[in-house]
Amino acid sequence: SQGYLQTIYEYQSMIAELYGMDLSNASMYDGPTSLAEAAIMATGLKKRQKVAVSEAVHPHAREVISTYCWALGIEVVVLPTDDGQTKDFSLAEGAACILVQQPNFFGLIEDLSAQRAACDAQGAMMIVSADPTSCALLPPPGEAGADIVTGEGQPLGIPMGFGGPMLGLFCCKREYVRSIPGRIVGRTTDHDGRPGFTMTLRTREQDIRREKATSNICTNEALMALASTVYLASVGKNGLKSVAESTVRNAQYAIQKLTEAGATLKFSGKVFGEFVLELPRRADEVVARLLDTGILAGLPLGSYYPGMENCLLVAVTELRTKAEIENFASQLAKVLDFQSGDEPWRG
Repeated sequence: SQGYLQTIYEYQSMIAELYGMDLSNASMYDGPTSLAEAAIMATGLKKRQKVAVSEAVHPHAREVISTYCWALGIEVVVLPTDDGQTKDFSLAEGAACILVQQPNFFGLIEDLSAQRAACDAQGAMMIVSADPTSCALLPPPGEAGADIVTGEGQPLGIPMGFGGPMLGLFCCKREYVRSIPGRIVGRTTDHDGRPGFTMTLRTREQDIRREKATSNICTNEALMALASTVYLASVGKNGLKSVAESTVRNAQYAIQKLTEAGATLKFSGKVFGEFVLELPRRADEVVARLLDTGILAGLPLGSYYPGMENCLLVAVTELRTKAEIENFASQLAKVLDFQSGDEPWRG
């Protein structure tokens, strides 16, 4: 099992460095459950039964957090946003932790220094759910003083297959190592002095007494962690930075072309690879219309945020070409020019 253990060790080293943290575990199921486990870990460390999560954290992740916390009797409060960003932390009083996403669900770059100041004022732990690719360009959460950093590792060389597979990233400060969920692989030497790797910490309820366990996670995503390790080793620091820079360039070009086509930017903050457009029509209708042209335009936000029925969340990665972006803009302009009396909307 030495090759398997070394792979996990290398994975842990890379993820910890990427996030600017002291250590990483051997991986979790996915990003949302990793964030929920972080919240539960914080309540145990702080001996508080309340967590505060930003409204700009992915709605699905917030649902997972609520489900986990409901089962343990932990109160969850949602912090409001202002112009798409988390600025008001007053509801976090008495919370064990404050959770934000970086960049957030709307694609905006959050002010992590404000989150750190709020955590210090409330005596809470700072938890950040961070896009790993963005950390190749943006300051990693560890530099802002994050106590726990989680994330979704799917962008690290793992193809999407109808929604999966996924990979949960989980890092923390060294002082919290014995409270971390899951497993940790360490480097050691055998009795002849030869280097080797071994399972160093395994505080799951499958391995130790249940009342002493930090989590009931029954495995990790080792195959996906292996894939992300190969990806990171292949592209290297410069390659990952190039991916991040290409994402930003493509996103900015898409913003330019799509706003010229008749959309407007909903929020004023800086973005990485995602952004919210406000349309003169319902976003779900526009998405349906564009689907007929072979374009998956984005995510309509009306079902997640009341009052945002005309808002569309668009994601752009390094894989998109200028020609694809220009075609998207051209087709969007045609859809937005639709007049009553023309052919009916799809569906």
